[in-house]
Amino acid sequence: FEESELLNNFEYTEADHPEEIKFFSDTSTESSQCDINLEDFDSDEESEEIGDLRSDERIPHLSEFMHILLLWSVLNNIGDNAMTSLLKSLKSLFAKMEAAVSSEIFSQFSAAFPTSLANGYKFLKQKEELQPKLFTVCDKCYSVYDTDSHNPQLNQCIHQEAPVHSQASRRGICGNSLFFEGSIYPKLTFPYISLCSSLEAMLSRPCMLELCFSWKQRKNDDANLLCDIHDGLVWKEFSSTLDDDDALWLYLALNVDWFQPFKHTQYSVGAIYLSILNLPRALRFKEENAILIGIIPGPKEPPLNLNSFLQPLVSELITLYEGYEIEVGSVSLKLHAVINLIACDIPATRKVLALPGHSATLGCSKCLKSFKVNHFGEKPDFSGFDISIWPKRDSSLHRELAYKYKELPNNSRQRAFEVEHGLRFCQLLDLSYFDIIRYHVIDPMHNLFEGSAKYFMKLLLENNLINMGIVKNVSKAIVAPVKIGRLPMKIDSNYSGFTADQWRNWTIIYSPIVLKDAITPELYDIWMNFVHACCLLCRRAIKKDMNEEAGLRLQAFCEGVQNYFGKQSCTMNMHLHLHLTSCVLDYGPLYGYWCFPFERYNGKIAAYSTNRKSFEKQLAKKFLKGQFIRTMSVPPGYDHLKSYVNDVFIDDCSTVISVSQLHRIETLQNYLSPSQQLEYALQEHEIYLMQLKHSTTSVLRLDEQTGLSTMYKSLYGQTALINTSSAYAETSKNMVYAGEKIKKGQIVTAKWPLGDNSERIGEVRNILKHKILFTNESREELALDHIALEIWWYKFHPQPNYFGSPCIVVENVYDPALSNHQYIPLQRIIARCAYAKLTITIPPYPEDEVIVVNPMPFNFSVL
Repeated sequence: FEESELLNNFEYTEADHPEEIKFFSDTSTESSQCDINLEDFDSDEESEEIGDLRSDERIPHLSEFMHILLLWSVLNNIGDNAMTSLLKSLKSLFAKMEAAVSSEIFSQFSAAFPTSLANGYKFLKQKEELQPKLFTVCDKCYSVYDTDSHNPQLNQCIHQEAPVHSQASRRGICGNSLFFEGSIYPKLTFPYISLCSSLEAMLSRPCMLELCFSWKQRKNDDANLLCDIHDGLVWKEFSSTLDDDDALWLYLALNVDWFQPFKHTQYSVGAIYLSILNLPRALRFKEENAILIGIIPGPKEPPLNLNSFLQPLVSELITLYEGYEIEVGSVSLKLHAVINLIACDIPATRKVLALPGHSATLGCSKCLKSFKVNHFGEKPDFSGFDISIWPKRDSSLHRELAYKYKELPNNSRQRAFEVEHGLRFCQLLDLSYFDIIRYHVIDPMHNLFEGSAKYFMKLLLENNLINMGIVKNVSKAIVAPVKIGRLPMKIDSNYSGFTADQWRNWTIIYSPIVLKDAITPELYDIWMNFVHACCLLCRRAIKKDMNEEAGLRLQAFCEGVQNYFGKQSCTMNMHLHLHLTSCVLDYGPLYGYWCFPFERYNGKIAAYSTNRKSFEKQLAKKFLKGQFIRTMSVPPGYDHLKSYVNDVFIDDCSTVISVSQLHRIETLQNYLSPSQQLEYALQEHEIYLMQLKHSTTSVLRLDEQTGLSTMYKSLYGQTALINTSSAYAETSKNMVYAGEKIKKGQIVTAKWPLGDNSERIGEVRNILKHKILFTNESREELALDHIALEIWWYKFHPQPNYFGSPCIVVENVYDPALSNHQYIPLQRIIARCAYAKLTITIPPYPEDEVIVVNPMPFNFSVL
């Protein structure tokens, strides 16, 4: 569509939005908080008189039925019109059944059954969801107007381009019309959801308050180990200066990203999200725990900064920094909240922080390295990767210069100041604590995978440096673990459309095997530096020496590309690679704050169906509606729905806290350390981590009993007495371990036998859960459950490192020397593996069939 044609599709009618007439014409002052207003939920529906019939005492199971029905609509993304049609159809069906069934209760059920979504929500006994407040937006300069604080009769933008200019006539009032011609409806609206109201609603959920304090129970005695954002320097510095036991301090991450809500139409809208960093990583980025602040209207992105859209949020953050009293159940406490992390892609980060674009002379947000343009029309020179000589940006100086920029009298002076100092004024600087340089990160999703991984493939294809025949054949032979998607078959033509997940899979899993013989050894070595760095940085727990090694690998990759392809091949993404390691030190592993979750939120919002009239408001309300439904407790008797609502359903606070802590490396790493005195029996709190699927009970064969006995002696020593061993065991072909699936036929790496502690590679042939009666050295008798895996071990190839780290080459035969050690405890498994069975020649040996294995460590492994 042409832009004018597209805007005509959004023409307002009084019948479609009667509630907005009141909003823009009523001169009374509304609360600055989000108001609860179910009548505004779906204004084009007819209102019903349902009376006080919500109680199951009068109409048994009606609220329960509506809850399940609305939950189904949310989980399956059913449109409002479709749901209204379904409700009316059910109403008609119940009316016909009423005539055939003589029951007073059914008659009441049928009579009270709603025919609109708005009235359907009235049957839910819990608190209604939040509603967004609408701001008017100028479609020329993107100024934002609150109708509560401005003259409601205002119909033109009064923004001044140079408000401090000495001559009033030179201040440049915008004067653009805010409304459609001849209409009282604004051209653009910005739906904003109050942060204070969102936090209060979130903290009122069961167990949420305890979870926000749970980070204080974490223990990490290894100063060299970074497991989550709580181990980073920023968190430690913030919490040591601000936190106290009498108040709740919430630390927030801000993300802004744009997406296309319509197919075949160039129309971009932006979403502003906040995440509560206090929450455990397993719960932090769940959709129901995300805070949607607003939807930035399109059809185009604001050109320079987002100051006008951030102003309402900053006003609330100033209040939250000072703190105010809230009631959470029977608990009264003072709530504080601060933003100490900005996690966006590069363009969005520049707009949030009001920094010049990445093609500017001072285009880096972390340092003041100058990227000069040698000739007109050429891109800046991003070469040079000695980070030790890059001048750093200073936050205090940046704040001082930004306020000077704000006071400059005209646009030309501001542009000259921007070129000289590489900054503009950012609304977030009104927060006294905000460190604009340190409190933003380089997002690895866009920087590594959608950045350099995609760019390197482009260089190979454009310069005809890759054998695509080998790539296609080897790609087909690779078998990846469960939940790892396959790549598109036509990589050479489809690579530009890869998602970030596909680029991550390509980089870490597929490319080390695929590219070995498809490109020259020199290019392969350059690429493997990048792969190895990604493998290290993408771990959910990382040691500081690993982080340092990743920095060196990325520097070697950047210098290799520069030397091989020339200076003109260097990019801003490559420059930003070398700032990633400082982000890890400040905020912990990249996994704790990368943008993958926010991209998923955008995907869900973009899939919502709307009528294209004030659709930004509709998108915001549908997202809030989904959160509202998903956070309600599933009614008794519908336990099968819990897995669709929450992966970790909150039954009680202690369970959730213990489960979330089990994802941390310091709890699980001891299983991988042979120097510790270990117990491999299942503990009560480990049941969540280790779940057999579709198990059956069977009698153990003699060889199985012998193998298990050998395993127990390896675990507990010859001095330990095993009184009796059950002749029965639960067996299964697959299981879930810490959220990741292990199945029969899966190739894994493990450290076994116990005394050897060397890594072995084998194939899972069986999974068993077995019980023994065990007498320890203190003569205490214990009944212990164990999960054991039957593994058939492969022989290492004489050249196991032919493909380079992390890949390992093994022969396609089992090792008879380890036949007596085929049973191992589950906890000794280090990684699942992607693998390819190939017939290749590895000098100096003749052509042979081998298995090339690429281990994928579990989420909690740092080995």
